[in-house]
Amino acid sequence: MINYLEDSFQSYNAIKQLSRTNYLETIESEDEIDIFTDNLGAFEKANQMLLLLDESKQKEFFRNIIDTIKMSIQQKKRRFIDSISNLPVIDTVLDSDSAIVMTWQFPTHRIVFDIERETKNSFYGVIGISENGSSFSESGKLNEKNAYDVIEYIFDRVI
Repeated sequence: MINYLEDSFQSYNAIKQLSRTNYLETIESEDEIDIFTDNLGAFEKANQMLLLLDESKQKEFFRNIIDTIKMSIQQKKRRFIDSISNLPVIDTVLDSDSAIVMTWQFPTHRIVFDIERETKNSFYGVIGISENGSSFSESGKLNEKNAYDVIEYIFDRVI
């Protein structure tokens, strides 16, 4: 009886994993990426912020950052399969200088995107603990030209 239950449980997990993988592999268009990633909940606060902002270069850049993060998740979906539904919410606030501050906190690291009203003054930061237990931090400029590369670098380094 125990072997039957173990086999049934393993079969259930295999089917569940297969169906989840097949679902993820069928997502191809940008609209489907939005539907998929928006349903994760990680983008809830960022999406709410988009609704509050007036049209501006800052809002456009903010939207591009969100879309780039979504695309990166989509492109790396296999890495996220086990944890994709548990991605932390990207906390998104407007600070006293009207900069949009996005903070994405994971158990061992924190990612920050600061999108200034003057987008040329925007920056990113990463703080965390590496696999060997040492702490690290880095930051740099964030602009329309390097945003994709910065986000890809961050995902490859810490996620």
